[in-house]
Amino acid sequence: MQDGEKSAARKFYTLYADYLTGICSRYIDDEDDLKDVFQDALIHIFTHIDDFQYRGAGSLQAWVSKVMVNQSLKYLRTKQRHEFVLLDEDISEEVDDEDSPISDIPPDVIQRMLNRLPVGYRTVLNLYVFEGKSHREIAYSHPVVCL
Repeated sequence: MQDGEKSAARKFYTLYADYLTGICSRYIDDEDDLKDVFQDALIHIFTHIDDFQYRGAGSLQAWVSKVMVNQSLKYLRTKQRHEFVLLDEDISEEVDDEDSPISDIPPDVIQRMLNRLPVGYRTVLNLYVFEGKSHREIAYSHPVVCL
């Protein structure tokens, strides 16, 4: 790698590391696994940068986001974790009118709640909410998340 490439890689990392880590953490809850997936995604990005086609402002961010999501899903497929939810306690069906709106919950608390979901549920939620995939698309294109 030449000096210019190293400089560009450092600048890319500075601009996108936190953003890409946030995407990855929506899918991967274990810190060590997250680091591995993040590194694999960076390697993929740097080795396939010639595949990127500039299509205007935001196209690089969209492309690297897609790479990170795909690397996260690839990891989940190879890991093939199967988690089942067992409810040991009765859950009240009564609505508590005193609950505060979700907008009052800090983002880090929401992230911790999402990380407590089983992998399959969390992945479906992320693909639906953040990636805009339909449930049909998720079921057919991402069989790792079928519950």
